[in-house]
Amino acid sequence: DHVLRRDYGTFQLAAGTAPARPGEGLVACAAAIGRALLWAGAPVGLFGLLVSLRRGPRGLGWALAAGALGYLLVFTALANLSLADPVHFEVVSRFWIMPIVLSCVWLGVGLEALCARWRASRRVLPVVAVGLVAVQLRLSARAESQADGRFYTDVGASTLASAPEGALLLTRGDAFVNAVRYQVNVLGQRPDVRALPVDLLRFPWMREAARRHAPGVRLLAADAPVTLAALLSAEGDRPVLVSFLYPNEETGRDAWPHAFCEELVSRGQPFDLFGYLRRSDEGFRRFDPARLPRPRDRSWEGLAVHTYWKNLARRADALLVYSERHADAATLRATATVLEDVRARHPSTTPALVRNLGAVYQRLLPHDPAVRPRMEAAFRRWLDLAPQDDPLVPVVRQVLGAAP
Repeated sequence: DHVLRRDYGTFQLAAGTAPARPGEGLVACAAAIGRALLWAGAPVGLFGLLVSLRRGPRGLGWALAAGALGYLLVFTALANLSLADPVHFEVVSRFWIMPIVLSCVWLGVGLEALCARWRASRRVLPVVAVGLVAVQLRLSARAESQADGRFYTDVGASTLASAPEGALLLTRGDAFVNAVRYQVNVLGQRPDVRALPVDLLRFPWMREAARRHAPGVRLLAADAPVTLAALLSAEGDRPVLVSFLYPNEETGRDAWPHAFCEELVSRGQPFDLFGYLRRSDEGFRRFDPARLPRPRDRSWEGLAVHTYWKNLARRADALLVYSERHADAATLRATATVLEDVRARHPSTTPALVRNLGAVYQRLLPHDPAVRPRMEAAFRRWLDLAPQDDPLVPVVRQVLGAAP
């Protein structure tokens, strides 16, 4: 199974994804080679390829050319990930290393051939070659350097901070699995939390490793594939968090968002809202995108930042729904605080959030008349943002008109 990659699909890069358009991979790979050679080196590389081929069909040049061509045709045909997705582009581009390295070989052959043909170039071309390397280093070093980088250290710390005492933390996705694994297995953080890569528990070798490193998880004692639904059933009332849920994945529990995971709460059971808010606040505090350099869109870091902002907004939505059923003063104040935090920090606050903030303050008025100025400010701001044909505009204006 490991050799044939049956978990991803034999002779394909991933399972269940939309494939790239025909020729899209070849074009993108050619562009990556051009950027690697700073474009100016591309003609010299092509010249070097021709020189190496002219040295005879038995030469190394033909072997390298055949290998590169076969790799490009076969890999791009089987790499069934759409390059329109930024993260998928980042994944596929890692496999272009071989043709890029061979292009550098042909660049060297071309420079050597030019030096042999024109003696005057023997002093100039080596300088050009060194200059190309120096310029590439200058352009790429800062973007690629991870010196003193703590991005995923903070992601792991944030995730663990979200977990209640003795929780079962089910991780998914390479980035989130390894960020938590580093915190638990290397730094020794949160020994009370049992962190398991849930989607890998269908393999016997992972279940064997999990039994050693996560004692006390009931379902691991049975020698059978483990699923998320089975774990939730077996663990009963134990706190459970998961990195994310797949579309249409039913758990029978309510999902409460944290920065990089979801807390799965049994429906109908008492819910400690303020304990959840304390832990989720700590998780969001441990990772602050505003203090970090802007990540590339086509990167795992960009995906993590997107997840953070999405979950910050989803937490506010979850509280709005909860406060509809539990309209006590403490819950309404907590909801308003979370909405104010999203409004202040989120890079793309929506008009609906501003309107909802005003509505929460309106519902809080009977408990605390001092929030009236905040309600009015939120509603006035929403009127500035909302389309004038929105059916709620007259309602909000009536509320403001009735304000003393």
